[in-house]
Amino acid sequence: MAIDSEDGLIIEGDQINAYIGAYFDVDKRFCLETEGTDEYVNLYADYYPTTEKLDGFYIHHGADGGEIAEKPVSDLTDDERDVILRLMKDAGLDEFVAEMDENQETGMTMQ
Repeated sequence: MAIDSEDGLIIEGDQINAYIGAYFDVDKRFCLETEGTDEYVNLYADYYPTTEKLDGFYIHHGADGGEIAEKPVSDLTDDERDVILRLMKDAGLDEFVAEMDENQETGMTMQ
């Protein structure tokens, strides 16, 4: 897994969203059958600084790029959570949290 430090994190309301490069067997992990097809999976994580909650979800895309399904990853292991949070921190999570805190103090909202 990897997060692009250039544009891998964005602030969306009260959360920080990360696009995670899935360099593992997504078919095995998510019970899919994309191997040998032009289908692909985009993996994301949402981090909520006020509660320190981390949610994961993926979007399964068809060969034409259209969305087949968006599904939560409700069975993240502790190790997966730790890796995702470490990757988010390496990509600048703390700076994004500070920016959100600063904007809340000045009354600005992020969208």
